[in-house]
Amino acid sequence: MLKEFYERINLKTDLSKLAKIVCQKYSLGKFLSEEMILVGYEDFNFILITNKGKYCVKVFNKDRTIEDVNMYIDRIKLANTLKINTPKVYECDKTYLCEIKLDNVNFRLCVFEYVDGKSFYDLNEIPSKKEIKNIISQMAQIHNAKLESNFIYDKWTITNFIKEYEEKGKYLDNKYNNIFESLTKRLKNIKLDNLPTSFVHGDIISSNVMKDNNGKLWIIDFAVSNYLPRIVDLAVTSCNLCLNPNNKAKTIQSTRMIMDEYQKYNKLTEYELECFPLFYDLANAMGILQISYLSSLGKISEEDEFWLRESEKGLSFSTPDFWESIIQKNNNGYIEMWDNWSKKRSNVQVYDLWLDEYSNILENNKDNEILDLGCGTGADTLYLVERGYKVLSCDFSKEALKSVKDNIPNSKIKYLDMMEKFPIDDNAYSLVIADLSLHYFDNNTTIHIMNEIKRILKNDGILLSRVASVNDFNFGAGVGKELEKNFYFEGDYTKRFFDSEDINKYFGIIGTIKTEEVPMTRNEEEYSKPKILYKIMVQKG
Repeated sequence: MLKEFYERINLKTDLSKLAKIVCQKYSLGKFLSEEMILVGYEDFNFILITNKGKYCVKVFNKDRTIEDVNMYIDRIKLANTLKINTPKVYECDKTYLCEIKLDNVNFRLCVFEYVDGKSFYDLNEIPSKKEIKNIISQMAQIHNAKLESNFIYDKWTITNFIKEYEEKGKYLDNKYNNIFESLTKRLKNIKLDNLPTSFVHGDIISSNVMKDNNGKLWIIDFAVSNYLPRIVDLAVTSCNLCLNPNNKAKTIQSTRMIMDEYQKYNKLTEYELECFPLFYDLANAMGILQISYLSSLGKISEEDEFWLRESEKGLSFSTPDFWESIIQKNNNGYIEMWDNWSKKRSNVQVYDLWLDEYSNILENNKDNEILDLGCGTGADTLYLVERGYKVLSCDFSKEALKSVKDNIPNSKIKYLDMMEKFPIDDNAYSLVIADLSLHYFDNNTTIHIMNEIKRILKNDGILLSRVASVNDFNFGAGVGKELEKNFYFEGDYTKRFFDSEDINKYFGIIGTIKTEEVPMTRNEEEYSKPKILYKIMVQKG
């Protein structure tokens, strides 16, 4: 096994020689010893111990191009800026990449902060519920990052399955032929462009999540991070960190929890939910494929055998009843909070008079249907219907829509999930109202929503909206975990608080803006304290 690791970097001398030079280059103190890390598939990693402490050294595979190495450095630099637990990378001569020539061999490496703990792989543990929630919280942070770097091809990545299967399928046991052919056909039918993408780690598995001696969890090794469908991360993490090989029921429970937990930060689209079982199967199939190939070369290790067992068991668990338990609960789990909120307010359609200011705009649309986007239980719908306007009330909560239908005579309702493409024709509406419904989404989703509103508005059409202000302290402004600028996870859901820059950034997508920061109160207990918000009029342009 050691020989295979040495060959990765063309190491033909004692590792301590290289380690001592690293100590000098980085001013890490007096060399004491080194210890190889015998996991991983590409590079060469070791722990460096000096009189100042411990450090982790990554020596890049000799076959990596300088472009590959620099792209890896780009990813590490980005990871170090995120609000996640990941080892700090150290500088050498004001750069993160260090090059050392020893015995006529060029070594390219970087040095990281040492995490005093063990990976879940080394611990042979399955993360607890609390630990899974922590991991998903960090994953959501990663997905909000922006990477300016080229794409890295990774042979393990789910989206590369067809290419890898064509090249390596001949090394598989014949028992997998039908399964892998079916997976190939299913993947070819997937519309990858319809899956939301983000910066994904790509390999949040038991060997890349460490638990330090204080119980703190660390995400390590961004070597294969890329812009990919975000469900890649969820699938890879689910089929490994959630797998209990001896208990299918517990595997279902953990996978379901990952899905529910993730949606507290970023709601999954219907198409993502539809595709997720396939991506889960592909993640397991890719493990079987790659390790079957390594086995044909006579290079299989103890770690390889572990991943092969995990992949085979995960694939065997993936049955219709397995997914019915997960996806059914997942759909219900995300909207449960809003459905419960709607039930509590099912007989409450209390409105304030904010729309009075726009009476001229309303009057100009007396003969047009007005769209109430994210209508909730129908406060603004009631205001409009009482004044003789025709309204289409839209929401993703069926309980909210039921409340509108039951309590507002002559109301017209439509299910609409703002995360998806709106089921409305282009240039359909002269007036759209979105009152307190646009401040729950991450950056990418908010941009998507603004583009959809622009699409369905007629030329010179108008959006009237209100959103929470950064000064809305009575209703949670600045409270919770900040995932993006002014975007927080408050414990049960996410919420965005807008400043003037945000108003221009997002609503400016639609057209010309008129806005004012104002307080709002309503004659009901929930809004007895002033709510500070921006009222906004945007004309499509």
